[in-house]
Amino acid sequence: MSDTIQLTTIQAAIMAAIEAKPGIQYAEILANSGILQGTVSQTVFKLLKKEMVVRKGAAHSYKYYSTGKKYEVSDKVRAKIRVAASEPVELIKLASTAHLTEEQKVYVKTHKHVPRSKMAARLGMSKLEYNFALAMSR
Repeated sequence: MSDTIQLTTIQAAIMAAIEAKPGIQYAEILANSGILQGTVSQTVFKLLKKEMVVRKGAAHSYKYYSTGKKYEVSDKVRAKIRVAASEPVELIKLASTAHLTEEQKVYVKTHKHVPRSKMAARLGMSKLEYNFALAMSR
């Protein structure tokens, strides 16, 4: 069993920031990384759970330190991200083929008060398909 911890690219970037400046505070990590706040928060939490970093001090002024554990960026994590990123493209391709019949157009016109998600369900399509169909019919 390997003693090397597998990290994502973002986790490794935050680890590098912590190693470069032991005792760095959260606000500095956030300001220097260019990564969104929610992502930094989740990533720091995951690094704490993996025991890659420790935090010292009082709440709202914690300082972060590396525990010195060895790590590497995992190719498996990056592969999963690539696969997940390609799925929306397929959904958009499928949705873009949706269209409304003349009968459906009349129904939509006479029921403008119905929310889009409910209208899509009544027409037997997803909301994404419905939105594309509306855009194409204008």
